[in-house]
Amino acid sequence: MQVRDITENDFASFEEEACSLPFSFFAYNEKTASLLFIRYYAHLIANQNSIIEVGTTPLLDEGRKIVKAMHLTHLHDLEVEHGTLSAYSAPLEDVLINEDVLRVIFRKQECPEEE
Repeated sequence: MQVRDITENDFASFEEEACSLPFSFFAYNEKTASLLFIRYYAHLIANQNSIIEVGTTPLLDEGRKIVKAMHLTHLHDLEVEHGTLSAYSAPLEDVLINEDVLRVIFRKQECPEEE
């Protein structure tokens, strides 16, 4: 599809059920990465009535570690120029009730700015 061919009919409406596919989390430090992760889960929780499934396709090993903690099901792999792109997905309710994810979101962490 070319950009000039895209119309408003090619976009989902606010009421349409959908899947959530995060593009990327980029962070220079652990605190920022944690805040992005928590923000993403807050989005999933806030929009749980319209999100059916969560999926991702990490390329880096660090991304695969996060996916394993989320308990997403491995679907398939695709060899690309810079490595292996792996596809994962799971129903939203499985992601939100995952004990490992809840532990990450709600664990007490030290924050030097608050000291």
